[in-house]
Amino acid sequence: GFGAGRVRPEFGGAIVIDDPIKADEASSEVIRQNTIDYYLETLKSRRNSVYNTPFILVAQRLHPDDLIGWVLNNEPEDWHLVCFPALQDGVLLNPYTTSIETLNNLKEVAPLVYYSQYQQTPMIEGGNIIKLDWWRFYEPTESRRGGLVFLTADTAFKAEKKHDASVIRVWEGTRDGL
Repeated sequence: GFGAGRVRPEFGGAIVIDDPIKADEASSEVIRQNTIDYYLETLKSRRNSVYNTPFILVAQRLHPDDLIGWVLNNEPEDWHLVCFPALQDGVLLNPYTTSIETLNNLKEVAPLVYYSQYQQTPMIEGGNIIKLDWWRFYEPTESRRGGLVFLTADTAFKAEKKHDASVIRVWEGTRDGL
């Protein structure tokens, strides 16, 4: 009933949010939204000083739309991101708790876990930017004519929402132009 932090002109305390969702709950849109709603509707109103009672969010990334993703997309000027990927430029963050071999194996067998929990760059099933269901697959034996096969790409590949689509085409050229 007293709120968080002290009302004074300097730092008056902080609200620490520690792991707001569990890994096995991250795939639930309802739980992710409930976490965001709790932050917006309850925690933000608990500060005694909006200017001197900061939030500290300590968590592993679990989904692109988790609370960390939400605050970075919606309140970027209010947050400072400190990120510790388990493996960066071939160097392990903590060689006592894991190994490069273990992480490489995890990357192959459970890429969603590897990228979100270990690298702090969560992905969703089917892709974050380029979606699996956008791809069309063809049987090469049904369409090949025996010519030179090449690929062209026009990539407007950026994470922001206001960009053109990327296009990748596979061509086959033969001497007779077919």
